[in-house]
Amino acid sequence: MPATLILADQTGRLGNRLILFSHVIAAAEEHGCRVLNLSILPAAHYFEGLHLNPLGRYPKRFFPIDLRWLFRAFRKPIQNWIRSRRGKPPIQNRWLTVLDMENKPVYRLDSPEFSALTRQSRWIILWGYPYRCPALVKKHATKIRSFFRVRAQVAPMLSREFAAAMGAGKDSLAIHIRQGDFRKWNEGKYYLSSQAMAQNLSSKAWNIWSPQIRTWVCSDEVVAQGVFPNEALEGIPRELGEDLFIMSRCRRLVGGWSTLPYFCSFLGNNEFYRISSENHYPEHLDTCSLNDL
Repeated sequence: MPATLILADQTGRLGNRLILFSHVIAAAEEHGCRVLNLSILPAAHYFEGLHLNPLGRYPKRFFPIDLRWLFRAFRKPIQNWIRSRRGKPPIQNRWLTVLDMENKPVYRLDSPEFSALTRQSRWIILWGYPYRCPALVKKHATKIRSFFRVRAQVAPMLSREFAAAMGAGKDSLAIHIRQGDFRKWNEGKYYLSSQAMAQNLSSKAWNIWSPQIRTWVCSDEVVAQGVFPNEALEGIPRELGEDLFIMSRCRRLVGGWSTLPYFCSFLGNNEFYRISSENHYPEHLDTCSLNDL
């Protein structure tokens, strides 16, 4: 029987969870494992492989109705049990292994150690964030992208609008601005205002006001009129599913330090540019292996 890898730690926000899940899926493909992810369920309905898949299972297993409410109840007891065992001997036997790597260094899922573990233990709980195998993500990127493809049903009007813009031969650019918690988190170290983002995109190389470029702004708060082209501001802030749809389909995507646009760029296999600070020209980053920002 193949090992089952279990994710239940709601570490970070959605971008972090999607990146972690992608690395674990890549490892599962490589080692012949299954995955159950109880931490992704609140956002599962946005993605083709997770909609009506209430166990967050990979390979996907669909149910006839949405039963996320039933299986989400299992996450909290797992969390409490793992944290209650800290300071006690680790669990590793033929039936169950618990890897508690919360706030620990990177653990390589492409290592001989982990490969052997998948053959020795039936159930493996991966707790924490630092599980990585970038080479395997790149190797299995097509399957990962197919699993996480954003459903057109979550943004029906945008789906038609996007198709019309592309049918008219326009270039597509998405700009992600994370405001909310970034203003205060880590003393605002990673916060970039919408004005700063626009200023860094004002060069001729970007020319975001060109009629040949269709620009979509994705922000968790309202963006003032006049900062970006007016047509880009319709509906802001949108539903999360709509922003996911936009960012995963535009040919170019610009963001700050948030991992959500970084993941969406991988998902859409598009060009990602990071603006790391004010007066910092957009820097092109490779997303094909989902190495951390």
